[in-house]
Amino acid sequence: MVINSTSFAFPQQAVFDGFGDLWVSDNLSNAVFVFTPQQLSATNANASPIASITSTTPFQGTLGITFDAAGDLFVANNASTTIYGFAANQLPATSGSFQLTPAVILSDDGNGSIQAPWALAFDANGNLYSSNANAPFTVVAFSAASLTVTSSPTPAITIAPSNDGNSSTLAAPNGIAFDNLGDLAAISSATPFGTALYGVNQVTMSGTLMPNTLLVRNTTTLNAPAGCNFGPVVN
Repeated sequence: MVINSTSFAFPQQAVFDGFGDLWVSDNLSNAVFVFTPQQLSATNANASPIASITSTTPFQGTLGITFDAAGDLFVANNASTTIYGFAANQLPATSGSFQLTPAVILSDDGNGSIQAPWALAFDANGNLYSSNANAPFTVVAFSAASLTVTSSPTPAITIAPSNDGNSSTLAAPNGIAFDNLGDLAAISSATPFGTALYGVNQVTMSGTLMPNTLLVRNTTTLNAPAGCNFGPVVN
């Protein structure tokens, strides 16, 4: 299935909601587009989104996008130092173009907590993880309690780059994803183009952590990798 929508300018990330709708962030149009399951299963690839969303506080390079367990939508502004949160009851249930006011705006805490946020992911406890594609090249987690009000929260967890020989474990981290065990993968889009895998026991700790697994150098054939995800578990 290929979606070739004229609404797209530079689609970046996509996530499914609990109803099977596909939500796509578009970095250039500063919008989020929604496609229904029926559109995704249709043979016509030239699908127009059922809904388009902009923000009254304008998006600035929409990129990371994810839902929490309650159906609230969080969107990262990669060209800024903010993450917007929209309550589930704000999100459109009908077709059309909608301009929403963020229920929550998370801003940088002055110490590099949010710097060109690239990817967003929730852990099983409702903590929001975000990758900082600009220095200090960290992966941070904001506690579930800090996501309810507009603020500049200090991350509950900050995973900072470490060094394995001449290789940095985090270099302009982009994609992040949890596997079914709670391990966290983080992709570095800058040299040495690595893939770091932090164990479930590590992702609750702050510091210059050495990941359990680090894949780097030429044998990986990676070249400026960006997003990442885990496939389904096969029994």
